Amino acid sequence: MTDADGTYRLANLPPGTYEARAELSGFETAVRSVPVRVGATLTVDFNMSVGSIEETITVTGEAPIVDPERAASRSTSATRR
Repeated sequence: MTDADGTYRLANLPPGTYEARAELSGFETAVRSVPVRVGATLTVDFNMSVGSIEETITVTGEAPIVDPERAASRSTSATRR
């Protein structure tokens, strides 16, 4: 987890090589190999590329039922004065 500025801090890690990973929806995952030594302070920056975004929208509905007998018998007439 990071703070609002994207800064993260890990303390008291045993020496060794670690895999650091940055993930965020909509971006490609960034992975770095980080060698940690005793007493060292490291800065590991990540550049994240925009990934592919995929959306699917499904619209469903039913057609209204039309009674052809009622629809055909309706007519409108207007008289102009």
